[in-house]
Amino acid sequence: MGPDQLEYGLTTDDPSVYVEPFTVLRPMMLDNDFLMLQSGCHEGNYGMPNILSAGRADEDYAMRAALEAAELRRPQIEAMKARTAEWQRTGTVAAVDDQPAEVNPDR
Repeated sequence: MGPDQLEYGLTTDDPSVYVEPFTVLRPMMLDNDFLMLQSGCHEGNYGMPNILSAGRADEDYAMRAALEAAELRRPQIEAMKARTAEWQRTGTVAAVDDQPAEVNPDR
């Protein structure tokens, strides 16, 4: 059409739905000041409250699991703190005979 204009067109040809094919033409003029924004509207918008609610439930679960894991690891952490304090006080650490088994609730 020209250096500052284009023509967008489409033809629909579906005999099972339409009596005859039809064409839609849309001339478009160049406008450097026009700001085209992304369309964010889709069928998922109706489900957004449920999606957000499920995300919050996952956050709650993750927080509870982290607190449980921290509680399970507390004896190991306390033992490590005691060994560190001993090393700071004496410069040596006594051998550990009864090291607790590895605790990993994620396995």
